[in-house]
Amino acid sequence: MDGIEGIDVVGSGLTISLSVIMGLPAVLAALWLAIRSSRTPFADYLALRGTSWINFLIGALALGVLIAGWDLLSRATGREITPGFMEDVLKSARADGALWLLVIAFCIAAPVSEELFARGFLYRGWSESFLRPAGAIVLSSLFWTALHLQYDWFFFGEVFSIGLLLGYLRYRFHSTWLTIFVHGLNNLAAVVQSIWLAG
Repeated sequence: MDGIEGIDVVGSGLTISLSVIMGLPAVLAALWLAIRSSRTPFADYLALRGTSWINFLIGALALGVLIAGWDLLSRATGREITPGFMEDVLKSARADGALWLLVIAFCIAAPVSEELFARGFLYRGWSESFLRPAGAIVLSSLFWTALHLQYDWFFFGEVFSIGLLLGYLRYRFHSTWLTIFVHGLNNLAAVVQSIWLAG
């Protein structure tokens, strides 16, 4: 990777997949304990409410435009369009016979746990503070980006911009289910793209 290198992630695709999947119940339990004192129902606090299919389509299209822009920028600057981390984890998961587990971890477990925490819990608390929704969107996006230490500065920028989109969708449509869907779609596209590029 060019520029500042991302932090190496130690572990096989199987290990990473299992840790992400097994971490989901811990995240849910921690959120439940933290929200319990607010006397607000868990689903209400985290904005676990449905939204229209049009909103899902809007989220998917907005993500597609954003990702296409980053892919064009990657090509224009002579960079790889997928991070090396993704390819390494994919190869490892294939070797372990755990590609299906990796897809579940990256496309379901990670989006659920990360969105409930960032766009559910953090956004809700910060948006009701002096930060207001705009500050909550930016700060929760920064926090979420900091969770992705496996990437270099360029992919940090991409992750942050996706976080801003997810935060805006949370604000505009009041649904964390929507951000979970868009986040999962992004991760699925990344997995499929990595598989395709790896041949």
